[in-house]
Amino acid sequence: MTATGASLGGSVDPDGSDTTYSFDYGTSSNLARSTPSVGVGSGTSATAVTADVQGLRPDTTYAFQLVATNAFGTVHGATVSFTTAQSSCAVDRTTVTADSQTLAHEQATLVQAQLALAGEKASIAASTQTDAVTVAEDKATVLLDQATVTEDATNLSGTTLTSPISGTVSSIDGSIGSNESAGTSTVTSATAGSTSSGSSSATSGAASSGSGSSSSGFMTITDLGELEVVVGFPEADIGQVAVGQPATITLPALPSTELSGKVTAISATSTVASNVVTYDTTISILDPPATVRDGMTADVSVVVASKTGVLEVPSAAITTAGTTSTVTVERGTTQASVPVVTGIVGSSTTEIVSGLKAGEKVVLPTVTVAAASGSTTAGGGGFGGLGGLGGLGGGRLGGGAG
Repeated sequence: MTATGASLGGSVDPDGSDTTYSFDYGTSSNLARSTPSVGVGSGTSATAVTADVQGLRPDTTYAFQLVATNAFGTVHGATVSFTTAQSSCAVDRTTVTADSQTLAHEQATLVQAQLALAGEKASIAASTQTDAVTVAEDKATVLLDQATVTEDATNLSGTTLTSPISGTVSSIDGSIGSNESAGTSTVTSATAGSTSSGSSSATSGAASSGSGSSSSGFMTITDLGELEVVVGFPEADIGQVAVGQPATITLPALPSTELSGKVTAISATSTVASNVVTYDTTISILDPPATVRDGMTADVSVVVASKTGVLEVPSAAITTAGTTSTVTVERGTTQASVPVVTGIVGSSTTEIVSGLKAGEKVVLPTVTVAAASGSTTAGGGGFGGLGGLGGLGGGRLGGGAG
């Protein structure tokens, strides 16, 4: 202090919020005068603050109070009194007062720094301590959480149904709220039914209509781009059938549609249908149109051999004894038996390799039907001209295309 001025001091702890301070002072308890407001920052420890005031009267008692303000409000410190020096010793008192205040401020600052250092050391020590029990518990918690994640991922993947093939959903057997158990996928096809014999140029088989098998699965997937027919050929014909042979498929439901197919598989085991031993043969339909539906009835002919530009006669015109085949030919007004060498035998016609030439007339056999009195001749003596193209035989397949 001097005779006309004083240095006011104190400490402010901002407590982490941006804070300003000032000193209210005066000669009475209302402290009507104030120093300018000064910022002290937003620290978390006590900070020494000062303010110089002038224009005081010598040898006069004054009071002052430290005021701090931040977002949380305004705080007033304790009221402190002081008396200004007399004029005769103003210089000395000012010096002593300034030095005393400086010493007090430095001591307060040192104490505050020591307290802050001790607090930091304590925080560092607490953060570097290793709690083995806590670490073990945390590791166990992590393992449990990982197991939960794995289980949840498995359950999530189980909510997605993955088809073993690409195709179209043709039926769903499940309903909302029903429980479905895991099962296996099944490929359905037609089952073998009655068969018909083959011909010289084609072998045919038949199958019963419908899909041929049933399944209680949740969903049915149909590959409409890979349709096939499974047909049973009798043991007398199966020796002529081979994988890769072409086939033709007709559908009663689509009379104007004729499909191309190919033999893709022949079962090595037999099936007995209507006391006839048959072998299931798979016919793949090539490029089926969109109008072909799964489960349609189909007629199939497998071409086992074919020729073009050959002579043919009705098979009924050929008489075979042992290894010799003959045909009766009309020459003028007489008939002669001519030996022939046959080739491909069809369902109604037979290829003639040698013994005849185009244009000759062959004599068809007569058929006698016994009546109640006497006999009646049907189809007698007809002549069949030789054609130039081998005939194709065929049988009906009643199987599900799918």
